[in-house]
Parts: sequence; structure tokens; C-alpha cells
Amino acid sequence: MDAGVSARQTARRPGPSNLGQRFNVPVIILQGAYDLYTPWATAKAWFDGIEAPRKTFITLRRSSHTAFLEEPRGGSDGTDP
Repeated sequence: MDAGVSARQTARRPGPSNLGQRFNVPVIILQGAYDLYTPWATAKAWFDGIEAPRKTFITLRRSSHTAFLEEPRGGSDGTDP
């Protein structure tokens, strides 16, 4: 747990464990290769375990957690980091 963050605040944060595993809609994940807040391996493991009509995982090779600022035009070749 982060220093200065209560258990109640941590429990309210979105994350893979409280999103579920089954979706009735397509799922697209844009994941920064250097994301320290949501590490690539964690996001990929969650993605591999979900069920969805269609699912796509795109790695943004030059980004961390703020890909929309770091790679506003994209930057993935569709492969793992």
C-alpha cells in the first residue's frame, strides 16, 4: 500500500481484480511498455484471462502510464515489448 493512502482509498481504486473476467463487449487494451503504475506483465496476464467477443492488446513501446501524452499518434507495431 502506498504511504499515506488508507485501505479504504486503495479499495476504491480501479484495477484488474475488480473489473471482472467476462465482458459482453469487445475489449481493447492500450498498454505502455514502461508503465510503472500498471506493469505490462500484470496487464497482459489479466488480458489473457478475460473472456470477450473480441479482444485486442496493443503495446505502446515508448510509453508509460500516460500514453496519450507520450505517443499521441500511436507507436506500436502490435508486438510484445
